[in-house]
Amino acid sequence: MTKFVGRYDPVKNTVVWDDGNEPVNVTSDAGTPQVARAYEKPLRSQAMACHPEQVDEFNKEAARGVRYLVDGTCEISSRRARNEELKLRGFVDKDGGYGDRC
Repeated sequence: MTKFVGRYDPVKNTVVWDDGNEPVNVTSDAGTPQVARAYEKPLRSQAMACHPEQVDEFNKEAARGVRYLVDGTCEISSRRARNEELKLRGFVDKDGGYGDRC
């Protein structure tokens, strides 16, 4: 296995490995690397979760676009809903970007 993951070469339209050893699990048609995303929608947060016995209470007080699942996991539909729920519960996101509740 190579130490360096590799880099995308736009001329060859593939990933190029610095040491020339391609890992076994890589397909020949690797193509363009995937774009990194902060999270997929809906966001499911264990950090903002509640106890399963408190789900009904939390759903009544939750911000618009936020709901708590049966196991207590917090499901958030958008950044706006996330910011509102953080504000309601007194949480802050120390890694938040522009427009996030920090």
